[in-house]
Amino acid sequence: MIVLLTATATSPVVGAIAPDEKGVRVVLPGSTDEEYLRDIVRARGGERDRAPFTPLWGTDVLVSDETQGYPIALAMDVADDGDIFVAIVREVSGAEDVIQIMRSSDGHTWSQWRRFETREVGTRGVDIAVGPGADPWVYLLVDVQGSSGEDLSLFRVRASGSSPSWIPVVSGSTDTVLLPSISVNNDGVLALSYVSTSGEVYRGLSTDEGSTWDVLAANSGVSYASIFMSENGRGYHAYVQNDTLIWIVTFDSPDLFATYVRSIRIGGDTAYSVSVTASDGTPSAQKVVVVYSNRHSSGNYTDVHWTYSTDGGENFQPDDVFPPDFGPSYPSGSEALYPYVHRDRNAISFRFVFTYYDGGAWDTVFYSYSSSGTSGWGNYLPINEYRGTGAFGPRADQCQPTGGGCVVYRGYASDSVWFDGYTFTAVEETYNGNLPLISVVNGGIKTTGKVLVYSTDGRLIASGSGYIELRSGLYFVRSGKTTLKVIVR
Repeated sequence: MIVLLTATATSPVVGAIAPDEKGVRVVLPGSTDEEYLRDIVRARGGERDRAPFTPLWGTDVLVSDETQGYPIALAMDVADDGDIFVAIVREVSGAEDVIQIMRSSDGHTWSQWRRFETREVGTRGVDIAVGPGADPWVYLLVDVQGSSGEDLSLFRVRASGSSPSWIPVVSGSTDTVLLPSISVNNDGVLALSYVSTSGEVYRGLSTDEGSTWDVLAANSGVSYASIFMSENGRGYHAYVQNDTLIWIVTFDSPDLFATYVRSIRIGGDTAYSVSVTASDGTPSAQKVVVVYSNRHSSGNYTDVHWTYSTDGGENFQPDDVFPPDFGPSYPSGSEALYPYVHRDRNAISFRFVFTYYDGGAWDTVFYSYSSSGTSGWGNYLPINEYRGTGAFGPRADQCQPTGGGCVVYRGYASDSVWFDGYTFTAVEETYNGNLPLISVVNGGIKTTGKVLVYSTDGRLIASGSGYIELRSGLYFVRSGKTTLKVIVR
């Protein structure tokens, strides 16, 4: 059954209409009492859910499209004053690689703040963190091919541009340094992680603004790792061992050794990229969120799984598909790549982003957020106007200038890096009202039941419940056995 629904500002819905006290109700022929639609847009001059309506995510903004070098890594972090920093590594054939630090105060206008030409940088070989304070340190962690071996180097500079310096963390290693990760808390304590090609994973701590480091070889047989430094000296280190085991290590500065160690075994499947973040507060009450890609060999698809702790890493819930209540379907051949979860140290909410390949000709950058981290995750919102890359993942953060979440990603087979941010009016990111199944409004739909949204060429572009932002166009919305043909103005 297909029903055409059309919404405008003053003529919300066209269909079989039965008015009620809460708006306009569209009854599907042969439906049960629960299978109906309601549009909550009021008559002109009356109460409105959003007045005026503003799209949640805007036009993607170009961060950098330099033609010298192909982007092979990126990272993002935000200063306390809202300035946004994006690090990009560009691989240059036959010459030194290029590292850019792009900067923006509003998300709209970007400038190249720092630029380096250096020896070969590894794929996904950069991370960036911005410290606390009015003139914070900006930390860039990068792995480069040194003159006598592999180096892991920290570049730090004040946001004002003063006191730039390079600090060696690892020098002359005979093993390749991979996947650097760095995090800083509100006390200025830094934590880092990296993996070697021989499979050893390391974590490090610095309590003197990166000048000196204590580094510990944590485990072997590791392929992916992530680290997060929370408040009161508590840190979290997550990594994948032997493709089938997720280790989550809790540590307390200045000690690098584990306070708690927990693990999750992936029976019969393969774990890929992993990411960890946590709330602030008393260590024993911090909420910890870990996400990772889970490859299902039996179904030939990769989805996202997660686990979480509500007691600072002492105990974790059994792993499950993420988000727990809704998410995209995963047909054979589809892949959920490079999931990344992050809480900005000045925000209470959590952001999540990943690249989704549905087996067709498009890679979607999906975004979600939660105010608590352990529940209430909002819809997967497709935010990219340009096809994303499957070579490495996007990043998400809390960006004050955009009033909410923000995402940076590289375009598919492109020199371009793009940025998109939530509305600049700082209104709520998801709608959690008590509505019936589906309602159609200017700029999107709202639903209290799980739905799948498809483009006219059959591409899955959104999934979830609550508010789903959609650009103007024609969509097919499916819930259970019912398919709706929706026009969004």
